[in-house]
Amino acid sequence: MELLADIGVNRPNAAETEMPGTLESFEVLVFDDREGEISQSDRPLSVETADEACALASRLARGHAGTAVVSRRGNTAIGEAGPALVLERHGRIGDFD
Repeated sequence: MELLADIGVNRPNAAETEMPGTLESFEVLVFDDREGEISQSDRPLSVETADEACALASRLARGHAGTAVVSRRGNTAIGEAGPALVLERHGRIGDFD
């Protein structure tokens, strides 16, 4: 059985198969303990890169119940956003969407 690479067929990587306008966004979610209930404190904090998001989440975790860094892929031109992928978490986090 021949492999596709052996006969000169290359599969495109993910970046080549995405629709034009697809972007990845990074957010830091902050959670606090309110009388035993873990809930999201404020709106997600938008950050430019995954590294910046992870560094910010680490710093913010010191004063909160927990933090999470999430990444989403979407097409802003049509208002489409994919599911959140948790890249890193610190402490206790609650539910989010």
